[in-house]
Amino acid sequence: MQGNIPDDVRHDYGGKCWWCGAVADSREHRYKRSDLNREFGSGTWRDHDAVVRVVDGTEIRIQGSNSKNVKFEKNLCANCNNARSQPFDLAYDEFMTYIREHEDRIVADQSFELSHIFGANWTSRRKLLERYIVKYICCRLAEDRVKIPTSVIEYLDDPNQPYPPHLSIWLEIRLDIYDLMKQSNEDGFSGGSLWKGDMLVNISQSRRTIEEAWSFYGYRWLRINYRLDTRTRIGKTNFYRDKVQLPVDRNLSARALQEHFKRVKAEKGLPRGANPGDLPSKTDSP
Repeated sequence: MQGNIPDDVRHDYGGKCWWCGAVADSREHRYKRSDLNREFGSGTWRDHDAVVRVVDGTEIRIQGSNSKNVKFEKNLCANCNNARSQPFDLAYDEFMTYIREHEDRIVADQSFELSHIFGANWTSRRKLLERYIVKYICCRLAEDRVKIPTSVIEYLDDPNQPYPPHLSIWLEIRLDIYDLMKQSNEDGFSGGSLWKGDMLVNISQSRRTIEEAWSFYGYRWLRINYRLDTRTRIGKTNFYRDKVQLPVDRNLSARALQEHFKRVKAEKGLPRGANPGDLPSKTDSP
């Protein structure tokens, strides 16, 4: 979480699973293990296959997709993190596999169809995908000691709820990262990219509570933005219809990217997994 947040507004989970209240003895991946394996391989990462996580400009070497450095702290029980949420995980993996295999067309069209990913059952599979994202958000909130509203937890267990309460989730294309990855591959720097933002919050000074929290998570060029707002129960997403239109954004111009690559190639080359973190903008946090 960015900045110095007063301890009295943070929530103490007391070593309990944020979902069911059992002892928290399991660590969810902050970068999905299947995403890591898809991008960097399932073996040990070292030497020319080294993968790094860049946090505040510091490179942390990652040895493999099960490293503790790519996981949250223990804030779930094993049952909730595995059997209970397995359908969510499977829907997410199916979704991201399609995104990876069809990324050029998706970026060009700025859209995709959920029915092309999930088939005739896309409506029910979409709900499972959405619940994986909510589970991920809750793990992030719990690690940063932001209180998760009870209605959000109830949503995970109720397949009839159409939208996650208090949460806004929207997908977008980050065109600068897409261009960066294309250029890095052309220049012989192989590997993918996973990234996340700082957790930012609004605090009610009168009630001494965190009213709002927001951040994002990225897989390659796809950015998943999320915002928790406890002041309203209304939730929404931009991927509820079959055809999903993706907004496009970029922090760096094409010229800035070209200058960045000239500098990186002249200085040291580009380690796998480090490309967004090497940009002159903050894309990861502890």
